[in-house]
Formats: sequence, structure tokens, C-alpha cells
Amino acid sequence: DILRISYPGYHLEISSSWKAISRILLKNEYFGLPLASSGYLKNIRDEINDKDSTDLEKIKSAFEIVKKVKWNDKVRIQTTQPDLRSAYKKEIGNSSDINLMLVQLLRKLKIDAYPIILSTRENGYLSKNFPSLFKSNYVIAYTKLGDEEYLLDATEELMPFGLLPKRCLNLHGRLIDYKKSKWIDLKTDKKDKKVVFYNLQMDEDFNLSGTISNARYDYNAFDFRKKYEKYNTQEEFLDEFLNNKTGLT
Repeated sequence: DILRISYPGYHLEISSSWKAISRILLKNEYFGLPLASSGYLKNIRDEINDKDSTDLEKIKSAFEIVKKVKWNDKVRIQTTQPDLRSAYKKEIGNSSDINLMLVQLLRKLKIDAYPIILSTRENGYLSKNFPSLFKSNYVIAYTKLGDEEYLLDATEELMPFGLLPKRCLNLHGRLIDYKKSKWIDLKTDKKDKKVVFYNLQMDEDFNLSGTISNARYDYNAFDFRKKYEKYNTQEEFLDEFLNNKTGLT
């Protein structure tokens, strides 16, 4: 499946096909093996099944539960350990730990789910014509209900269901499976949208008073949540907001 060329000071590995890469990963101790060991999620599965009746509700619940595992900011295609039980108990892991855990839980809920490997924006594109296991540096979860595809990344606590981090929106990724391996477009119909509405009145001295409303949507809303989270109090946020806005109270 892989041609290796090595001599002192040089090493090159060439994969014969993307299907071969799927087989290699599914046999890998830090990718395929974790997917086969999900007994530790039994209680969580039972809780979701007791609470939710539809598959979509179960997918959303699984997504929110796995988000409780904190991302350590490490971008990886392989897990930290062959067994994800440790990452789950410690509530911290790399991007592969978290998103393969989500695939595990969805499968535990009898929902077809698969990992998708990709290259983040900073890492360049994956080439369809030149298979490379080592160009991939990230993994997300994939599932489909009817005609609707769901691309899921549970690394961001403040990221809502249906929104994929910008780092993952990078042309296409490869679904990893023995039989269903294929390319998946990494796209979104979500916006980076902000709407500002002014409702002001001017008095005789030309002073304006009223309200300014900011409505943020999708990626703009997520970026704001991340920024706002860093403040200890609302007053601290407002103090910085008012900075350099002379005359605004």
C-alpha cells in the first residue's frame, strides 16, 4: 500500500491510492483501534436514548456531550492513546481524540458515522491525484440523515451544531471507511454576518441618544462568543468597548 524510499538524509513515502490510505488508517493503533473500543460510552448512550426519540435529536445530544471534553489546541490526525477512555475521563484531548470519540458515540447510538481526514487551511490542500497520509493533519465526524449531510467538529465548546470551524473549510476531505471511502466537500452555507441597527434622536444641542443594536450570526456570533469569554465581567467588556469612542456613554 505504501512505497518507502529511504537512504541517509532522505525519506519518502508514497501511498498507492486514497483507498489504501483508508485501509492503513483503519488498521492504525491510534486511529482505527480507538473506533473499535467504545464500551465506556454505554451509559451515555443509554441516557441519550432515554431522552431523545429522533436520530437528529440524538446527533445533537451526542455533539453537545462530546464538546464537554476540552480541546488542548493540538491539531492531530491520530489519537493520544489507543483507548479514548482516558481522554473522556480526564475531559481533555487533541482534535482526533474528541472527534473520533464523537464518531464512536454516534455509532453506539446506531447512527452511521465516519471520520473524515482533511488538511487545515494553514496546512494546504489535500490532492485527489497524489495520495498522502502525511498531508492530512485533522479529523472531523460525518453522518447523513436522508439527503442531509452533517460535518461535525466538537473541539470548540462555543461552536453551535451545524457550524464547522473555519480551519476545516478547505476544499475537500476524505471519508475513511473500508467500503465507502470517498471525497466530501468541506463547505458551508453559513455566513459571517453582523447587522447593526441605530435608533437615535438628536436634541437641540445636537446630542444623539438612543440605542445601537448589534446582531451577530453564525461565524460572526462564534467569534464574538470567543472574545467575550475572555472578560471576567460585563463591565470589563463595556469598558474596552467604550475605549476610543469619544463621547459615547
